[in-house]
Amino acid sequence: LINSISLNRVKTKQDREGVSIIGLVSNKKITKKGNLLVTLEDPTGSVDLIINKQNEIFEDAKNIVLDEVIGITGICGQDFVFVNKVFFPDIPVTNEFKKTNDEVYAAFISDVHVGSRLFLKDNLLKFFDWLNGKSINLLNRNIGKKVKYLFVVGDLVDGVGIYPEQFKELDIKDIRGQYREAAELFSRLRKDLNIIICPGQHDALRISEPQPHLDKEIAKPMWEIENVTLVSNPCLVNIHASKNFPGFDVL
Repeated sequence: LINSISLNRVKTKQDREGVSIIGLVSNKKITKKGNLLVTLEDPTGSVDLIINKQNEIFEDAKNIVLDEVIGITGICGQDFVFVNKVFFPDIPVTNEFKKTNDEVYAAFISDVHVGSRLFLKDNLLKFFDWLNGKSINLLNRNIGKKVKYLFVVGDLVDGVGIYPEQFKELDIKDIRGQYREAAELFSRLRKDLNIIICPGQHDALRISEPQPHLDKEIAKPMWEIENVTLVSNPCLVNIHASKNFPGFDVL
């Protein structure tokens, strides 16, 4: 897309002329003929795109979402740009392949919501038993014990005053009490398990990102668990690094 142009310049192109553009998806729908109609916008204007249902990219293009930035190459028509290819920006792909000789696992959970009446405490404790190597099944028990990193990616607690009438749905109505309960539960995990926790919109800090780590005063019991690391949202965390291995970067 090195030759991409601003959207207001598309109208200056001749019929059937090739074009490359980048923009923000402001609208998306299926036409009566079954084709995909996508509207792109940038600071200079907007352009309608047609992705034909017979095009090999049609199925992938259906995954386009509103407010997503995409790039396309296509052919100019009278009122539309007919798309040939769609480009999705992503983390740069490299040929680097990191591999460690250790058989270790990382587990990811989120939205625990300690303090809510809908908090699935029994399910969480069963999961903790598996991590602690207490599964009845020998294979599952061995895998659980090989999990060395547990990421909790947001909403450790349900919070207080997050949405209207939430107070009626809380078992623990004090935010500090919610973190005390969370700390009591997570302290049951084996101490060689590294627990990395970042906040979400239900936690006791600002909702907008970037969010800092959990407050040292409000969430004090979580800070006191020796194998818990509290990080910001977002955060780039390096795990399993050693003298001879650079480790893995987890965003």
